[in-house]
Amino acid sequence: MDKFKSGGGVPFYYWFLSGLVIGLLMGWFFHGTISMLLRLALLVALAGVIALGFYLWRQSSNSGPARGVSDIPEGNWRDIDPSGRK
Repeated sequence: MDKFKSGGGVPFYYWFLSGLVIGLLMGWFFHGTISMLLRLALLVALAGVIALGFYLWRQSSNSGPARGVSDIPEGNWRDIDPSGRK
């Protein structure tokens, strides 16, 4: 453990600089993989939101009364005189 101290062995800043260089090289080598994983995660999240929206839209459109059937009775039509006389 003495060699890590400033009194003997390799100075600390050599270890620091070598770790910094190795970290930069590894980051440069793997930035494409990490970027791909982040983009894939965003794609899966977006597809999940779209699928959830489609599912909720289908549920809301199917929950109402059947199409063509209404609980409002049909009114009787009558002609209205444009002159305003009854």
